[in-house]
Amino acid sequence: MGTKLAWFNCYAGIAGDMALGSLLDAGADFDQVHEILKRLPIGDWSLEANQVERNGITATGVNVVAPPDGVVRTFSHIAGMIEESKLPDLVSIMALKAFEKLAQAEALVHRRPLAQVHLHEAGGHDAIIDIVGSATALWNLGIDEVSSSPVAHGLGIINSAHGTLPNPPPAVLMLLQDIPVFGHNVNYELTTPTGAAILSAWVSSWNPMPEMIIKGRGYGAGSKEIAEFPNCLQVVIGERSNNSQFASLKTNESTNIEKVVLLETNLDDVSPETLGYLIESLLEIGAYDVWITASTMKKSRPGHEIHVLVDPQNVEKYINLISKESGTLGIRVQETMRTKSTRTEIVISIENMEVKIKVGPDGIKAEFEDLKKVAQKTGRPLKELKLQAEQIARLMMED
Repeated sequence: MGTKLAWFNCYAGIAGDMALGSLLDAGADFDQVHEILKRLPIGDWSLEANQVERNGITATGVNVVAPPDGVVRTFSHIAGMIEESKLPDLVSIMALKAFEKLAQAEALVHRRPLAQVHLHEAGGHDAIIDIVGSATALWNLGIDEVSSSPVAHGLGIINSAHGTLPNPPPAVLMLLQDIPVFGHNVNYELTTPTGAAILSAWVSSWNPMPEMIIKGRGYGAGSKEIAEFPNCLQVVIGERSNNSQFASLKTNESTNIEKVVLLETNLDDVSPETLGYLIESLLEIGAYDVWITASTMKKSRPGHEIHVLVDPQNVEKYINLISKESGTLGIRVQETMRTKSTRTEIVISIENMEVKIKVGPDGIKAEFEDLKKVAQKTGRPLKELKLQAEQIARLMMED
């Protein structure tokens, strides 16, 4: 079965309403999205979706109509609302991640603890509907992976709840750190904090349109008319099949690309000792790599997300081990690719004990576990043994 992709083309930037509009335009079911959004406990509101034109392109414009409630929400308030709403699990996870990114960015910008950060515009009815609605639309479309082009920005100044700010504003720059961007010579806010949070939380790669078979496309209208270009967010929906040109690449000396499977699951009730044991056990049975990232779970509880990179031929044994040791009820499975440097291995002897040496394009490296055994047996410093082992290996290679 292939992977279903959504690629955002942010040539005119991105806002929350543009993201939701583009996904509805691409075929997400408005009635189902609206029905799920109605579970949110945010008072009276309505959602409108209409066809509009932007410089000759027909797009979907969305508008949230709600009376001002005067409530300034924190991340914990919004997380509690999402938990209370009993949304589909994937929608809850995606929405929480986006709001967590927003709150973290604001905390860094204002140099305050996360608990003290108030989300002004980003905590209002329209931002909540835009983020949860976009997550619901992606879920409704069955999207497995989200990618994006570089992200456009305008220039000048903008007005916000914090007063007059440079364009792009500080929170947007914080959200898009380490992400490719570019600028248009227009005095408009092209990328908003809500749009930047959606990208920062959900996008797994930043690139031109990925290889896929196109199955749909949509355009989400921005609120302003811009003379220089159509003020729309374009989304392209497609599938990457297992026998596509990209997925069928084989590992060889010229490409060094191989297919792997990434397993991921969220854990909120697992002790550090169990996590450590699980990592060691996964590596012992052959996992290529295992790592843990911190995450925020339901009810704002701290948790962990475990990521395991494995051979596609032996996925089941890793799933069984993760389930048995962690008690998780579900594991995300994603086919992907990795590059791998060509390496060779030689064995040398120090103090009559074998030490493996890895030789690759980036140099020579002695195996730590072998060095540790020699150090423990002889009492010699590990650093000294490492230098000796790698020097012996270099001399062997010169011969």
